[in-house]
Amino acid sequence: MSRQRVNIAVSILVLLIYGILLISSPKRMDWTLSLSGQDKIPYGAYVVFHQLGSLFHRARISRSATTADETLRSRVDSGSLYLVLARDISMDSLDTRSILSWVSRGNQVFLAAQQWDGPLMDSLGLSGNTSWSAVKSGRFNFVNPLLRRNKNFGFPGETGGVFFPIQDSGRVEVLGTDSLGNINFARISEGRGAVYVNAIPLAFTNYAALYGNQCAYINGALSYIPQGTRQVIWDQYYKKRSTPSRNPLRAILGNEDLKWAWYLALVTLLLYVLFNGKRTQRVIPVILPLQNTSLEFAETVGRLYYQRRDNKNIAEKMINALMDHFRRQFRLSPGRQLPEFRDQLARRAGLSQEKVRELLELVDEAEHAATVSDELLLRMDNCMDQFYTND
Repeated sequence: MSRQRVNIAVSILVLLIYGILLISSPKRMDWTLSLSGQDKIPYGAYVVFHQLGSLFHRARISRSATTADETLRSRVDSGSLYLVLARDISMDSLDTRSILSWVSRGNQVFLAAQQWDGPLMDSLGLSGNTSWSAVKSGRFNFVNPLLRRNKNFGFPGETGGVFFPIQDSGRVEVLGTDSLGNINFARISEGRGAVYVNAIPLAFTNYAALYGNQCAYINGALSYIPQGTRQVIWDQYYKKRSTPSRNPLRAILGNEDLKWAWYLALVTLLLYVLFNGKRTQRVIPVILPLQNTSLEFAETVGRLYYQRRDNKNIAEKMINALMDHFRRQFRLSPGRQLPEFRDQLARRAGLSQEKVRELLELVDEAEHAATVSDELLLRMDNCMDQFYTND
C-alpha cells in the first residue's frame, strides 16, 4: 500500500472516530432563563403554559408578541387574563394607561418578574423599583392560611431576594412574602379587575414546577384569578427582551445545523484567503496637476494695461510690487535716497552697487515723470527681472 493511501485511510478513520464521539457525547444542559411556553429547558415555562387549559377550563389560550399597549389598547372584553412571565418588565406610560384601563373593565393582569422599570409601579401604589434582600435560602410562602404551607416553598438555584416596598398600603393587598417577611406577591384592585405582581418568576419555570411538589405554589398563585376567566393572553414580547445576549452569533450558534454551516463557511473563507488571496492591483487613474492660473491672470491684466498704453499705471504697480518685495524678502523699509539703504540692499540681494543704483534711478525717474515712455518701461522691467532672477 502506498504512503498516500495510508494517509487517506488514517484521515477517514479520524473523522469516523470524531463523528462517533460527537453523536454519543451527552448534550450540555441549557440553563438560559427563557420563561417561554415552548421551551422544555429547566428555566422554560412549558409546564405552566400547557397547564393553563386545566387551570382555566373555560378559557381560550392565545399568544401576544407585542407590547402591553398594543395588545390591550383596542380590546373591549372583560373576564380575561393577561399573563406576563419575564426576567425584567419595562413598561412606559402608554403601557401603564392601557393596562389600568383594561383592568378597570373587569380583567386581570398577572405580572411576574425580578426587575421592574417604568411608571407602572408608581401607578399601582408600589415603589418605582423593586429592592433586594439577602435571602440565602430563597424561601417564600403565601399569607392566606388556606394556601400557606407549614414548610416554606423553595428550590435550589437562583430564586432571588426581590421584594416590593409599598407606597400606598390602602390599595395593596399582600398575598405572599419571603422568609424575612418582605412582600414578593401582591394584588392591587383597579375598577372591576385587579393587577397581580409577583417577584419570583423562577417559581413558574419547569425546574421549579417539577422540584419537590412546587406546583402547589403555581396553582396557589393562579388560584386568585377568577375561575370564570374566558380568555388567557400569554405574553411573548417581554420574554424576548428578558434574556438579552451579548453574543451576536447566538441565533446561529444556538442551532446545531446553523452552527456547523457557520463553521463550514469560516473554513471555506480561510481556504480562499490562503490559496486565492493574491492581491489584484486596480487601475490607478492619472491625476493631472492643477494649473497655475495666477501667471496667466497677470499676463492678461498686463496685456490690457499695455494695450491701453497706460505706461505710467504699469510702472507704478511694478514699483509697488518691488517695494513690497524689499519689505518681505529683505526686511528693508524703502528709503531709496539714503546710501545706507542702497548698501544694505546690494549686500542682502547679492548684487553690485552699480546694478542697485541703476535700478533705483530708473524707479525714481518713473515715479517723477509725468508720462512713462515704452523705452523707460522696458529698461525698468529688464532691470527688475535681473534683480528677481538673482534673488
